[in-house]
Amino acid sequence: HEQLKVVQGFLGKADGKDKLCATVQYALMFAAAGEPGRLKKAQASVALARKVFRLGKPLEMMTAVTAPSKPGEPQVLDALGRMKGLLLANYFLFDHFVWAHNAGLTADKSGLKKLQKISLWSWFGGSVVGAVLQAVSLVRLSSKTARKLKAESDKEAKREAKALAEAQARKHIFVFLQSVVQATLAAGLLQTLPLSTRTCGALGVTNSLMGCYLAFPGTFPAPKAKAKAA
Repeated sequence: HEQLKVVQGFLGKADGKDKLCATVQYALMFAAAGEPGRLKKAQASVALARKVFRLGKPLEMMTAVTAPSKPGEPQVLDALGRMKGLLLANYFLFDHFVWAHNAGLTADKSGLKKLQKISLWSWFGGSVVGAVLQAVSLVRLSSKTARKLKAESDKEAKREAKALAEAQARKHIFVFLQSVVQATLAAGLLQTLPLSTRTCGALGVTNSLMGCYLAFPGTFPAPKAKAKAA
Protein backbone atom coordinates (compact mmCIF):
# COMPACT_ATOMS: atom_id res chain seq x y z
CA HIS A 1 0.00 0.00 0.00
CA GLU A 2 2.83 2.38 0.83
CA GLN A 3 4.49 1.76 -2.54
CA LEU A 4 1.17 2.36 -4.31
CA LYS A 5 0.77 5.68 -2.49
CA VAL A 6 4.28 6.71 -3.60
CA VAL A 7 3.45 5.87 -7.24
CA GLN A 8 0.13 7.73 -7.01
CA GLY A 9 1.91 10.74 -5.53
CA PHE A 10 4.44 10.66 -8.38
CA LEU A 11 1.74 10.41 -11.05
CA GLY A 12 -0.27 13.16 -9.35
CA LYS A 13 2.46 15.70 -10.03
CA ALA A 14 2.80 17.48 -13.37
CA ASP A 15 6.56 16.81 -13.30
CA GLY A 16 5.98 13.07 -12.88
CA LYS A 17 3.55 12.96 -15.81
CA ASP A 18 6.00 14.98 -17.93
CA LYS A 19 8.85 12.56 -17.22
CA LEU A 20 6.71 9.52 -18.06
CA CYS A 21 5.52 11.14 -21.29
CA ALA A 22 9.14 11.98 -22.13
CA THR A 23 10.07 8.30 -21.66
CA VAL A 24 7.31 7.29 -24.11
CA GLN A 25 8.29 10.07 -26.55
CA TYR A 26 11.94 9.02 -26.72
CA ALA A 27 11.02 5.31 -26.86
CA LEU A 28 8.94 6.11 -29.94
CA MET A 29 11.86 8.13 -31.37
CA PHE A 30 14.09 5.08 -30.89
CA ALA A 31 11.53 2.76 -32.50
CA ALA A 32 10.78 5.09 -35.44
CA ALA A 33 14.49 5.73 -36.12
CA GLY A 34 13.57 8.95 -37.93
CA GLU A 35 11.53 7.13 -40.58
CA PRO A 36 8.13 8.63 -41.51
CA GLY A 37 5.09 6.64 -40.42
CA ARG A 38 2.77 5.97 -37.49
CA LEU A 39 5.53 5.78 -34.88
CA LYS A 40 6.96 9.16 -35.83
CA LYS A 41 3.47 10.72 -35.79
CA ALA A 42 2.83 9.20 -32.37
CA GLN A 43 6.17 10.60 -31.15
CA ALA A 44 5.19 14.09 -32.31
CA SER A 45 1.76 13.77 -30.65
CA VAL A 46 3.27 12.74 -27.29
CA ALA A 47 5.88 15.53 -27.52
CA LEU A 48 3.08 18.05 -28.09
CA ALA A 49 0.89 16.65 -25.29
CA ARG A 50 3.58 16.73 -22.59
CA LYS A 51 4.20 20.47 -22.98
CA VAL A 52 1.02 21.17 -20.98
CA PHE A 53 2.73 19.73 -17.89
CA ARG A 54 5.62 22.22 -18.25
CA LEU A 55 3.77 25.54 -18.41
CA GLY A 56 5.03 26.76 -15.04
CA LYS A 57 8.62 25.52 -15.50
CA PRO A 58 10.21 28.86 -16.52
CA LEU A 59 8.97 30.48 -13.29
CA GLU A 60 10.01 27.43 -11.27
CA MET A 61 13.54 27.61 -12.68
CA MET A 62 13.73 31.35 -12.04
CA THR A 63 13.14 30.69 -8.34
CA ALA A 64 16.69 29.32 -8.12
CA VAL A 65 17.97 32.51 -9.76
CA THR A 66 16.12 34.98 -7.52
CA ALA A 67 16.24 33.03 -4.23
CA PRO A 68 18.47 34.41 -1.41
CA SER A 69 21.88 32.79 -1.03
CA LYS A 70 22.07 29.93 1.47
CA PRO A 71 24.03 30.78 4.61
CA GLY A 72 27.58 29.46 4.41
CA GLU A 73 27.28 28.35 0.77
CA PRO A 74 30.43 29.11 -1.29
CA GLN A 75 30.05 31.77 -3.97
CA VAL A 76 31.06 29.28 -6.66
CA LEU A 77 28.17 26.92 -5.86
CA ASP A 78 25.75 29.84 -5.54
CA ALA A 79 26.81 31.24 -8.93
CA LEU A 80 26.62 27.83 -10.63
CA GLY A 81 23.14 27.19 -9.22
CA ARG A 82 21.86 30.55 -10.46
CA MET A 83 23.46 30.07 -13.88
CA LYS A 84 21.88 26.62 -14.23
CA GLY A 85 18.48 28.01 -13.23
CA LEU A 86 18.72 30.87 -15.73
CA LEU A 87 19.72 28.59 -18.62
CA LEU A 88 16.97 26.06 -17.88
CA ALA A 89 14.37 28.83 -17.52
CA ASN A 90 15.48 30.02 -20.95
CA TYR A 91 15.19 26.45 -22.31
CA PHE A 92 11.61 26.02 -21.07
CA LEU A 93 10.56 29.52 -22.18
CA PHE A 94 11.74 29.07 -25.78
CA ASP A 95 10.44 25.50 -25.80
CA HIS A 96 7.00 26.99 -25.08
CA PHE A 97 7.36 29.18 -28.18
CA VAL A 98 8.21 26.06 -30.23
CA TRP A 99 5.20 24.27 -28.73
CA ALA A 100 2.92 27.22 -29.63
CA HIS A 101 4.08 26.97 -33.24
CA ASN A 102 3.64 23.18 -33.43
CA ALA A 103 0.19 23.53 -31.88
CA GLY A 104 -0.78 25.89 -34.68
CA LEU A 105 -1.00 29.01 -32.50
CA THR A 106 1.64 30.81 -34.57
CA ALA A 107 2.55 30.52 -38.25
CA ASP A 108 6.04 32.04 -38.36
CA LYS A 109 8.05 29.18 -39.86
CA SER A 110 11.18 31.27 -40.42
CA GLY A 111 11.80 31.73 -36.71
CA LEU A 112 10.97 28.15 -35.68
CA LYS A 113 14.45 26.69 -36.22
CA LYS A 114 16.04 29.63 -34.41
CA LEU A 115 13.72 29.15 -31.43
CA GLN A 116 14.48 25.42 -31.36
CA LYS A 117 18.22 26.08 -31.40
CA ILE A 118 18.04 28.67 -28.62
CA SER A 119 15.98 26.25 -26.52
CA LEU A 120 18.31 23.28 -27.08
CA TRP A 121 21.50 25.31 -26.56
CA SER A 122 20.05 26.57 -23.27
CA TRP A 123 19.27 22.97 -22.28
CA PHE A 124 22.78 21.90 -23.21
CA GLY A 125 24.32 24.79 -21.26
CA GLY A 126 22.12 24.16 -18.21
CA SER A 127 23.05 20.47 -18.27
CA VAL A 128 26.79 21.20 -18.52
CA VAL A 129 26.60 23.73 -15.66
CA GLY A 130 24.58 21.16 -13.68
CA ALA A 131 27.33 18.56 -14.18
CA VAL A 132 30.00 21.04 -13.07
CA LEU A 133 27.88 21.96 -10.03
CA GLN A 134 27.64 18.31 -8.97
CA ALA A 135 31.37 17.74 -9.52
CA VAL A 136 32.29 20.80 -7.41
CA SER A 137 29.81 19.73 -4.70
CA LEU A 138 31.34 16.24 -4.67
CA VAL A 139 34.90 17.60 -4.27
CA ARG A 140 33.73 19.93 -1.50
CA LEU A 141 31.91 17.08 0.27
CA SER A 142 35.03 14.88 0.10
CA SER A 143 37.23 17.64 1.55
CA LYS A 144 34.72 18.52 4.28
CA THR A 145 34.26 14.86 5.29
CA ALA A 146 38.02 14.24 5.40
CA ARG A 147 38.46 17.20 7.79
CA LYS A 148 35.56 16.03 9.96
CA LEU A 149 36.87 12.46 10.21
CA LYS A 150 40.34 13.70 11.07
CA ALA A 151 39.04 15.91 13.88
CA GLU A 152 36.59 13.32 15.27
CA SER A 153 37.84 10.82 17.86
CA ASP A 154 34.65 8.87 18.55
CA LYS A 155 34.44 5.74 16.37
CA GLU A 156 30.63 5.72 16.17
CA ALA A 157 30.53 9.40 15.21
CA LYS A 158 33.11 8.71 12.52
CA ARG A 159 31.04 5.82 11.17
CA GLU A 160 27.89 7.96 11.01
CA ALA A 161 29.72 10.87 9.35
CA LYS A 162 31.20 8.53 6.75
CA ALA A 163 27.84 6.85 6.04
CA LEU A 164 26.13 10.24 5.62
CA ALA A 165 28.86 11.48 3.26
CA GLU A 166 28.63 8.29 1.17
CA ALA A 167 24.83 8.69 0.85
CA GLN A 168 25.24 12.32 -0.27
CA ALA A 169 28.03 11.36 -2.66
CA ARG A 170 25.84 8.70 -4.33
CA LYS A 171 23.20 11.32 -5.11
CA HIS A 172 25.79 13.80 -6.44
CA ILE A 173 27.27 11.10 -8.71
CA PHE A 174 23.83 10.03 -9.99
CA VAL A 175 22.77 13.63 -10.78
CA PHE A 176 26.18 14.26 -12.40
CA LEU A 177 25.71 11.23 -14.68
CA GLN A 178 22.18 12.33 -15.58
CA SER A 179 23.47 15.82 -16.44
CA VAL A 180 26.11 14.27 -18.73
CA VAL A 181 23.48 12.09 -20.47
CA GLN A 182 21.23 15.14 -20.82
CA ALA A 183 24.00 17.32 -22.27
CA THR A 184 24.93 14.57 -24.75
CA LEU A 185 21.28 14.24 -25.79
CA ALA A 186 20.96 18.00 -26.32
CA ALA A 187 24.15 18.02 -28.39
CA GLY A 188 22.80 15.12 -30.47
CA LEU A 189 19.48 16.90 -31.11
CA LEU A 190 21.45 20.02 -32.10
CA GLN A 191 23.50 17.78 -34.43
CA THR A 192 26.75 19.11 -32.97
CA LEU A 193 27.51 15.46 -32.18
CA PRO A 194 27.09 12.88 -34.99
CA LEU A 195 24.45 10.83 -33.16
CA SER A 196 21.79 8.81 -34.97
CA THR A 197 18.09 9.26 -34.22
CA ARG A 198 18.05 5.91 -32.43
CA THR A 199 21.00 6.90 -30.26
CA CYS A 200 19.22 10.14 -29.31
CA GLY A 201 16.09 8.10 -28.55
CA ALA A 202 18.05 5.73 -26.30
CA LEU A 203 19.70 8.66 -24.50
CA GLY A 204 16.29 10.31 -24.08
CA VAL A 205 14.77 7.18 -22.53
CA THR A 206 17.77 6.84 -20.19
CA ASN A 207 17.60 10.49 -19.16
CA SER A 208 13.83 10.35 -18.58
CA LEU A 209 14.02 7.16 -16.49
CA MET A 210 16.82 8.69 -14.40
CA GLY A 211 14.61 11.73 -13.89
CA CYS A 212 11.71 9.48 -12.81
CA TYR A 213 14.02 7.71 -10.35
CA LEU A 214 15.13 11.02 -8.83
CA ALA A 215 11.54 12.28 -8.59
CA PHE A 216 10.40 9.37 -6.41
CA PRO A 217 10.53 10.24 -2.69
CA GLY A 218 13.14 8.45 -0.60
CA THR A 219 15.36 7.57 -3.56
CA PHE A 220 18.54 8.54 -1.70
CA PRO A 221 17.62 8.27 1.99
CA ALA A 222 20.03 9.51 4.64
CA PRO A 223 21.36 6.71 6.87
CA LYS A 224 19.66 6.45 10.25
CA ALA A 225 21.79 7.21 13.26
CA LYS A 226 22.03 4.47 15.88
CA ALA A 227 20.29 5.22 19.15
CA LYS A 228 22.84 5.84 21.88
CA ALA A 229 22.61 3.66 24.93
CA ALA A 230 21.48 5.42 28.11
